[in-house]
Amino acid sequence: MERTSKLFFKDSNGKLKQKIIYINPVNPEFIFHSNNKYHSHKKIMLEIEYQNMEILGKNFYDKEIGVAVASGNFNMTYQTVNIKKDNDGNNIFTKNKNGKKILFVIGTDYTEDEWPYLWAKPKEVEEILEKIDRINKKYGILCRAEKGQTYYYINEFGEIKEKTENLDEEDNKRYELGNYFTLKSKAKIFQNRFIQILQFEIC
Repeated sequence: MERTSKLFFKDSNGKLKQKIIYINPVNPEFIFHSNNKYHSHKKIMLEIEYQNMEILGKNFYDKEIGVAVASGNFNMTYQTVNIKKDNDGNNIFTKNKNGKKILFVIGTDYTEDEWPYLWAKPKEVEEILEKIDRINKKYGILCRAEKGQTYYYINEFGEIKEKTENLDEEDNKRYELGNYFTLKSKAKIFQNRFIQILQFEIC
């Protein structure tokens, strides 16, 4: 089964990769109230529908692209800041209109009760989506290992198994079924879901 959803793309070599973040523009206009007057401002809501928290995790900051994880006062926003490091090597961001424009995505303290979105001006949306495109191209996860490399799958006992990619019928079948992971951490997520399904069926 070809992986064709919005979470996948083909790189310049035609290799299928999984995005590490997906942002969806939702609503082009909203109206807010200020000083007893209504002002119509065209803004676009950008919702973070998916983010790989292993790659875009604690203290992530790509200086070249200008993307960082939310921290402190910078929770999912597009903000001009100064950047420095503390004694532990953590990035410290402070607002500065003459600084660098950074896209802050979901931080490690995010909870599912929060709504992962930010509002952006139309002229900023193109910049933000370009950053997302670049970050996916740079860190996207290869969906299928090269011949001789390792991949992981779940066996009939719910165990994670390691296998060398030989591009044979067995490997092809696992890949087509989706029981194929280039990262062990991804296999672990699938394993937990697999066990939950089995327990539900038994009950």
